[in-house]
Amino acid sequence: VSSFQLEWIDSFRPDISVALNLTPDHLDRHASFENYCRAKLRIFENQVERDVAVLNADDSVLARQSLRRPRVCWFSRTRGLPAGASLNGTRIVFRDDHGETVLLDRGDIGLRGEHNLENVLAAASAAWLIGVPAAAIAAGVRSFPGVEHRIEFVADIGGVQFFNDSKATNVDAALKALDAFPGGLLVILG
Repeated sequence: VSSFQLEWIDSFRPDISVALNLTPDHLDRHASFENYCRAKLRIFENQVERDVAVLNADDSVLARQSLRRPRVCWFSRTRGLPAGASLNGTRIVFRDDHGETVLLDRGDIGLRGEHNLENVLAAASAAWLIGVPAAAIAAGVRSFPGVEHRIEFVADIGGVQFFNDSKATNVDAALKALDAFPGGLLVILG
């Protein structure tokens, strides 16, 4: 849900909300990063104790959030967590009161970039929390081709690969896309 939509919510209440990161965006509308964060964090406003917020433990802004409600489920690509989703070697695991469950292997992710690993950790967490079996989560991730304009492969011409990442409309998104490649890039920005 966009910050623009969240500014106007009244009774909107997701059973599961997901926050991947909070980095400066839409400051032409919100005037400050603090105002932008305030708008984005409204997603939790109407959630109750039985609802869940899936949050990125690696994001410095989100890691500082202490929500009374909803319940918080953390995920991390950089460290193991006592509860929530994280990497254990090459496996994406979910830990809770029932133990550790392997949801999928990192190799199942066909998308480039560490940010897409975070996206998968968040999506797999949400799916697991609503009862989707691990095998179905892995199959869904393996079959997901990505979306248009987000590090989308366009063509290979004479051994040069072309990608479209025109959805990277802020500095953070552009840097994450650039980090998804090992080097040797020619970048066209506009």
